Amino acid sequence: MGFFDRFKKKAAEPAAEPAKRPTPDYSLPPTPDFTLELSSVGLKLMVVEELMYQKGLLQPRFDLQEFASQYPGRNIQPDTEPVGVVPEALDWFARLPIPQELGAQITELNVDMGNDVYVQLIAQYQSSLAEEIAQPLVVKDITATDLTQLPNLSEIQDDAQLLDLGNAALKRLQKRGVEVYQDGELLEPEVTAKGKAADRTAPNYAYQDVADEIVSIIDWHSLGIPPKHEAAQHFKSLDKGLKFTSQWGSNDLGFQVSFLCVYGFADRAIKVGLALGKVPKLKEVYGSGTIKKAIAAGELPPGADKVVFPGLDTAMVVAYYWAMRTGSPHTEQLRKYIFEPDPPGNPITFHPNVLQGNLLRGNAPIRDLEWLVIMSVFGSTSPEWPKQRVDAEIEKTLADWLALPGYEPWSAPRDVAR
Repeated sequence: MGFFDRFKKKAAEPAAEPAKRPTPDYSLPPTPDFTLELSSVGLKLMVVEELMYQKGLLQPRFDLQEFASQYPGRNIQPDTEPVGVVPEALDWFARLPIPQELGAQITELNVDMGNDVYVQLIAQYQSSLAEEIAQPLVVKDITATDLTQLPNLSEIQDDAQLLDLGNAALKRLQKRGVEVYQDGELLEPEVTAKGKAADRTAPNYAYQDVADEIVSIIDWHSLGIPPKHEAAQHFKSLDKGLKFTSQWGSNDLGFQVSFLCVYGFADRAIKVGLALGKVPKLKEVYGSGTIKKAIAAGELPPGADKVVFPGLDTAMVVAYYWAMRTGSPHTEQLRKYIFEPDPPGNPITFHPNVLQGNLLRGNAPIRDLEWLVIMSVFGSTSPEWPKQRVDAEIEKTLADWLALPGYEPWSAPRDVAR
């Protein structure tokens, strides 16, 4: 009996393949009469993240694999060509027309290397290398013309070190009432009269004690990962610590919990899930202003309004799935955290595209496993994905994962919850 056979469930009968999702046309749309003309492609990408991936106001939703399959100029291979920004994809974004009226929809910019726009721009995306790769996209100025086109912008949160703004730009932003945070720290212009930097507020990383606890639970250096094993790349970000205010860190945690489970450390993944139960999901309970008022009143910790929940939600659900799978005594507690949390938390939910199976690629087992586990726990809303099919696909995806070069198991399974 092999490594995979030791912990797989009995495979269900395969069901019919679901209908394929139509591939978007990546021909650039006609240019409207009035478009946003931003001063740098780096700033434009930040705006595209909000309009295309967060608000769904800009189409098509760019997918690098789909774009590569249509690109006529050369054979783009996102999974095999050198790690880095794909020039043709960057050119597509640079030339993408954005209707001017959409600028008013931007109220905040959340910049993180886990953002979809960067993931879809980089070949062989690896979060541990993405920040270095994206340095050519650094924004060194935000001009008065930029701000005029983004009239409702009030906050920029940069957790990717992609803003390198000078004093003049910071003054301009401050005058327009735009707060800029970098890794949770409010950036203010220098006090030029004295030639000193203004005092900056101390970073507010909400629930940092829980984040530090999770780093200790995972203790990735004790997992025995061989130095050249691909799994190591997915844990290295923990050497810099974990912050729930970072979408990059949040998304990484979802992957890290999956890796723990697949390679026989479900016990640690379940403990991570239990720790995450101390972080209430707030965004669907409070409006942004109400959260800030609750923080001011001492009802919520400082920085609670900056917590990035999607990756944390995924990590919690993956931990719950493997708790059920391994018969953990903590299964019921994790279920309550997800579906019946204590106030002020709110039940975890996912976008319909996830539950309908629209995000499944079929050739990306590391990402697909997360979506399939979520579909198994919550139930798919698509008749093409009954639970029997979802569970059978999980078993196939696990086998595909462990068959990937560089992702083979490195030790006997320890798939036992403690």
